Amino acid sequence: MAEIKHSTSPWHADPKAPEDSYFEDVSILREDGLAVGVAVHNGDISPEEVKANAFVMAAAPEMQAALRGILSNPGGRCTAEQWAAGLDARAKSEGRHV
Repeated sequence: MAEIKHSTSPWHADPKAPEDSYFEDVSILREDGLAVGVAVHNGDISPEEVKANAFVMAAAPEMQAALRGILSNPGGRCTAEQWAAGLDARAKSEGRHV
């Protein structure tokens, strides 16, 4: 498999309350608090969509790891742990596991 070059630390979306930020952008942060990205509110999409985009972005490393685990098994079968990792990553991408 290809070498992982992105930040592997867990990421999380950091939506600010509207009164805490002039913009409705949502930062994507590593575990140590450093930003790795931002979901931008450009005026054409709702703040809810910006937040949802941020959750998908923050879940990307876990989603990639889960997919790598599942695809590493012959015939696409996976272990219970790999399946659980996939479910957790999906929940995080939907904003249910932050």
